[in-house]
Amino acid sequence: EHIIPESLGNKEHVLPLGAVCDTCNNYFAVKIENELLNSSYFKSVRHRNVILSKKGHLVPNKVLIPHKNVGWVDMCIDDKGFIFRHEDNEAIRLISDGTVNKLMIPIIEEPERNDKIMSRFLAKAELESLAYRLCSCDGWNEEIVDKVELNPLREYARYGKGEFWDYSQRRI
Repeated sequence: EHIIPESLGNKEHVLPLGAVCDTCNNYFAVKIENELLNSSYFKSVRHRNVILSKKGHLVPNKVLIPHKNVGWVDMCIDDKGFIFRHEDNEAIRLISDGTVNKLMIPIIEEPERNDKIMSRFLAKAELESLAYRLCSCDGWNEEIVDKVELNPLREYARYGKGEFWDYSQRRI
């Protein structure tokens, strides 16, 4: 279990096998992380920072080719340049022959505020960070699992139950 998803570049902070059951891990991957990673903000960040998907693929993002025959197309960036889909052959042709020499890449500077998926993701990441910090101690798993004081946070992360958990965000 990756505390922060691999699709955000984390390959180091991983819980030991068995710390999170497969059912919970799959649920969070599909219902929380997938939705979060497909939000406009995270697609923009992953795209412009060339953060590969878990399967090692580049993350496409919509870019605007300012030409009447093209418009918005999916594009990826890698260390060699821009990559377009084969279906966007008109965009490729117009760029190759010099007719178009500009494109617009929208940059979304911050995620939406008060987003419940983000809040639940952060709750999950915090529980896993606690487990990660304690996993070298004897009885760490039982301590976290049996700690009733953590139930409201667990239920919010897993099921969205309870009041919205506020979080702060700022650019660093």
